[in-house]
Amino acid sequence: MKKLCLIFTLLLFFISCSDKQEVKVEIPDPALVKEEPLFYAVYNNDVNLQTPKYGQWLYEHKESGQTFEEYLKLKPVRPNDSINTIFIQPFGEFTNEETETINKTAEYVKLFFGLNTQVLPLKADNSVPDSAKREHDGSIQILSPYLLEQTKKAMPPKGIVLMTITKKDLYPKDDWNFVFGQASYVTRTGVSSIHRFKNDLPDSLNSNSFLSRLINVTTHEIGHMFSIRHCTFARCLMNGANNLNETDGSPNRLCSNCLKKLYWNLRFDNIKRMQQLKDFFYENKLWRDHELMNVDLEILKIQNKKNRK
Repeated sequence: MKKLCLIFTLLLFFISCSDKQEVKVEIPDPALVKEEPLFYAVYNNDVNLQTPKYGQWLYEHKESGQTFEEYLKLKPVRPNDSINTIFIQPFGEFTNEETETINKTAEYVKLFFGLNTQVLPLKADNSVPDSAKREHDGSIQILSPYLLEQTKKAMPPKGIVLMTITKKDLYPKDDWNFVFGQASYVTRTGVSSIHRFKNDLPDSLNSNSFLSRLINVTTHEIGHMFSIRHCTFARCLMNGANNLNETDGSPNRLCSNCLKKLYWNLRFDNIKRMQQLKDFFYENKLWRDHELMNVDLEILKIQNKKNRK
């Protein structure tokens, strides 16, 4: 009888220990807790997505989006002493205006992500093999997975992200007409093309709209490299786009959900970052995005004052 009691007691002890081991206490991230009122303030400015129409990205691609918790489970790359620089690689022949726009895009990327950003020396595009290009709609297209593979091999020291910007149009596979850009979560590389960003614009609009489109697609693809998936939460930079109308309708602004993901990763000063982006939009006459950032900034400043009291 005593032996049975002893066995029962030991069994209870092991079950109790096992139960205790399974209990995980989540320790809140102090930085996130501090910034949570700011994310909530931005949330109040988020605009709901409308029901997708035929031809739009979410009509063609049934995506469920990505929660903050799902983002953390991906264990996204984070900057450290070894990798902390975003590199941009121009690929092909560009006009002076296009080169200037790429340099402005690099300036914007630095403000957007809060990381050192450098433009690498130009690379010629005459080495692309015939197997990785085709003629489509009267122009040469380059296979984007081929460029991604080449970009992966060229990651510089300290590089956390390498983004190739090409003059020629891109296609991801044979049954697609084109793609604005593509990125790899695993290799932290991406490609985008300026080919379609100017053709439909009158000369008087070329500079501003061209810049708006390029900074949109470039930061969108780099966002993917930091493991942020397409957003289905609200109108956001990280919305998918099937055509230029969708790209032009996508703000150069992160919704509260995607901003929280990027902040968790990069730990920038939210107020300083938004002020710098607002100034960039003003200097480059990107009025829609300037107004959006101004509204966010004002409500964040009000919330920040409340937090300090």
